[in-house]
Amino acid sequence: MNDKRLDALCIASVDSEADTINDVIRSGMPIVLVDRVMNDVNTSQVCWNDEQSAEQLTKLLLANNHRRIAVVNVTLSHSVGRNRLAGFKKAMQEAQISLPKSYISPSNFSAEDAYRYVLRVMKYHAWLDEIPVIVISAAEDTANIERAYDLGATDFIGRPFNAAIAQRPLFCGKYIFTA
Repeated sequence: MNDKRLDALCIASVDSEADTINDVIRSGMPIVLVDRVMNDVNTSQVCWNDEQSAEQLTKLLLANNHRRIAVVNVTLSHSVGRNRLAGFKKAMQEAQISLPKSYISPSNFSAEDAYRYVLRVMKYHAWLDEIPVIVISAAEDTANIERAYDLGATDFIGRPFNAAIAQRPLFCGKYIFTA
């Protein structure tokens, strides 16, 4: 990488391994990690509060009288997914809203499996015809956005979540966000 005249790397990936990142750091390449804390890596790490963000998002949905809120976690093996789920559960518990098992997905599956899970849950609860779906995801590439729409999403919002942007769509109905 140094041969290609890179000055530094910003890595925003939940799949990166500490050993690999440490090898690159030892080679002299400065690295900044974004959106994930790795305790075994000694470098700058920029994160936002995933638990607080998920809690605020859930509270905003609840404040708009939404009660059937599901969460789809792509991974719980990293702190990002665990913290987002904790924030979601905290807001739901504070509002004294029960969570059926189907409202919290299994974790550690692909984005395609996540979309399929959403469809299964919506079909099971007969939501597909009556409730719009908004996907909030970090997967903002064109293929993932088009896939979300192909599978029935009515809107797509990128992450990090910005409540000011979502004020208008929040009045639509059912919202599912991925972690």
